[in-house]
Amino acid sequence: MLVQGAFIASLLGVFGYASIACANSCANVDVIGGFDESGLRETAYGIYATGTFRIEGEREESKQPNFNLTTVRCEKDHQDSVGLECRVTQAIVVATPDKPNPDEPNCSLDLNYSDYSMKELQKGVFTGMELSTTCWDSILTIDRNKQRVYLSFTRSQDADKTLPSVCGKLPRTQVLMNCTGWPRIRKHGQTPPRYCDFSSASDKR
Repeated sequence: MLVQGAFIASLLGVFGYASIACANSCANVDVIGGFDESGLRETAYGIYATGTFRIEGEREESKQPNFNLTTVRCEKDHQDSVGLECRVTQAIVVATPDKPNPDEPNCSLDLNYSDYSMKELQKGVFTGMELSTTCWDSILTIDRNKQRVYLSFTRSQDADKTLPSVCGKLPRTQVLMNCTGWPRIRKHGQTPPRYCDFSSASDKR
């Protein structure tokens, strides 16, 4: 498991977690509009959300996280009446610095998931952490008041022990956004080619 973690971390060090070293050659990847939603879906069984984790307000694509389509599925913890057990599943595209080339693939697709035991630290705000054997522990925050899902990071205990040369700078906080083509349509195309916001199909814009 440690070898696999080190391998993944080395890839992140080469490609850049947020592709900071170069323009993201997966920048032409888009999300089909089947998930035209934002905010949270709440039922008697739990809380659910779908979208793309992005750095809000960051206009430079090379500083954004690798492009992703993410589902957040949180079920109520039957042993803790106010807790949630959440699984975050992400399909992620990872780019190399090269331009797209049909003869030499330079944009890889990966699928991963993370599990979080969430506690309500303040009214309407749930937080949980997933510990890592690589660079960063990840912190998931679900804010029912703002209808937002956040992903932030803190340096893991193993970062300096096993991977001191590849971890680099702490990733910035990300928030789940709607990156389908629909937000751009609602803005009548007066947006950058890749445009994400917090609108949804229920908006009247």
